[in-house]
Amino acid sequence: DGQHTHFARSMLPQLSGEGGDPDRAVFAEGGYSPHEPHCFEGTAGDIGADTDATYYPKGLLQQEQPQSSVRCTMIRTLDYKLVHRPEDVSELYHLKIDPLELHNVHGQSEYADVQRELERRLLDWYMHTSDAVPYSRDLRGFSHAVKNSLGHSDVQ
Repeated sequence: DGQHTHFARSMLPQLSGEGGDPDRAVFAEGGYSPHEPHCFEGTAGDIGADTDATYYPKGLLQQEQPQSSVRCTMIRTLDYKLVHRPEDVSELYHLKIDPLELHNVHGQSEYADVQRELERRLLDWYMHTSDAVPYSRDLRGFSHAVKNSLGHSDVQ
């Protein structure tokens, strides 16, 4: 039926000059787990020898350093950016002080509260977005099973 759940918020008001939510965040995820080399963009045999090809550097990097594309998730607010990698080094940047993201402050005690809050927001985001239920009715005969177990014939 083409329906699906939307998790984004419209930015049309900002395009019209209105102020945005100062607490808004951007979320992203990507990468691969070490047990998923089949997901890499190319294999050692097929990345080719054309070093000018658009994806050659990324394909080569994934082959030579698989840890460079480990699974990660990111939250970015106006002030901070947290990149969480469960199998590698995570990153936290104070963007007002370090806009070029040169100084990773992840794990530093003076940023513990910020880090904890961003991690909580990431978890909340996953809780809200990771198990979107379909709009279409489940046709596996659930209502029939309920009807039989309850002894009712009025369940639809």
